[in-house]
Amino acid sequence: MVNCLFLIPKSADPRAVDAFLSGRFLPGLKQVAGVRSRSVSEGELMCPAGPQIPYARVINASFASLCDAIASRQSASGQSDNEELRRFGVQVLMYESKEI
Repeated sequence: MVNCLFLIPKSADPRAVDAFLSGRFLPGLKQVAGVRSRSVSEGELMCPAGPQIPYARVINASFASLCDAIASRQSASGQSDNEELRRFGVQVLMYESKEI
């Protein structure tokens, strides 16, 4: 399984981010082949070391394979989403995981 973390910075316009997420990005993830699960953070992010977290929200999308994750980002809608994610300064991390 491959997870994609989308780290949305505090510096991004909250209203524009919410409109993008609820109107396009999150509903679009439902349509992507290979997506196993999706989640989005709620409320303030927390850190045991203190409040210096530079991110306002986190989205996690789990894919069946790396090929599925890459294909989703290279699709026409994925390319359009990529432009918006860059505009908002979103950091995208991908990693393989396994159940333990």
